[in-house]
Amino acid sequence: MTSHQRPDVPLHWPRLALILCLTAASGGCPHDSHIDSYTRQKPTANDLVGTYKLTAQNLNDRPIAELKSPAGLAAGPCTIKLYADGILEYRHVPIWVGNWANGVDQWSIKEFASGSGKWEIDVVGGTRDPSGVVELYGLKLTDASLADSTLLLGSKPPYEIVFEFGDADAGNAMRFEIVPE
Repeated sequence: MTSHQRPDVPLHWPRLALILCLTAASGGCPHDSHIDSYTRQKPTANDLVGTYKLTAQNLNDRPIAELKSPAGLAAGPCTIKLYADGILEYRHVPIWVGNWANGVDQWSIKEFASGSGKWEIDVVGGTRDPSGVVELYGLKLTDASLADSTLLLGSKPPYEIVFEFGDADAGNAMRFEIVPE
């Protein structure tokens, strides 16, 4: 043991701490399946206006058509509609509840929500790449029971809307794609 090392800290801890710091600084979440697809340039509101349909979810192993509430009720078509004036309407969107029993993410549907609110494009997160910190764009939602914000996927229209749940590294998400008009 060196004279500057604490007696209760094994010698390998400084090396491990250095490796963890370098890994964290190297950029992004290594397991986030969307990391390369997040929207990094601010789109216009007109780029996002339209109706989006739930096309994928990986919070449980059921296909979208078989999602049910705790009461066993099936939802109708799950959609989010964005209007140019900043209003949004949503129908039959699953509200998920997480349970971290035994250190494992387990998600279940609390209910299906329908309602309205407001939306705006804003920076909702960030990541690192070789050029430094990169802002990620998404939707800030108000007056909606869905979430405070979502992420956008894509570098040009049509964009996708992603709701992430829990740790982004776990990849728990719902994806909405625009419905052609």
